[in-house]
Amino acid sequence: MPPVAFSSLMAMPSFLDSAEARAFTRAYRRARTWAQGTAAEEVTSREAPFFPGVDRDTLTAAIRRYQTLGCWLGNIDITRDLYEQALEVFLSTGAVRQRHPYEAVVVPPPE
Repeated sequence: MPPVAFSSLMAMPSFLDSAEARAFTRAYRRARTWAQGTAAEEVTSREAPFFPGVDRDTLTAAIRRYQTLGCWLGNIDITRDLYEQALEVFLSTGAVRQRHPYEAVVVPPPE
């Protein structure tokens, strides 16, 4: 499968102009870099409390697989190609029922 805009966020335009949005974006970038570059076992130790019903070995294996897939690599911008691929996935699963134009739903992350 080609790359997909895996992690996308939704916010009101007024929020995107705020200091909080810029701080969130910085933290989000750092978290992705950390999750991709840290041993899966360490990521599991930090994330396990958020998944109380998931066995640690299973969680570690899932995190390792996401790392191998490169889910947390690269820029956080959602390019047109990434958006179109994600839209295909969502349409095929029935998660969305219509195509929304890229320009109507995607904006650059706050800096």
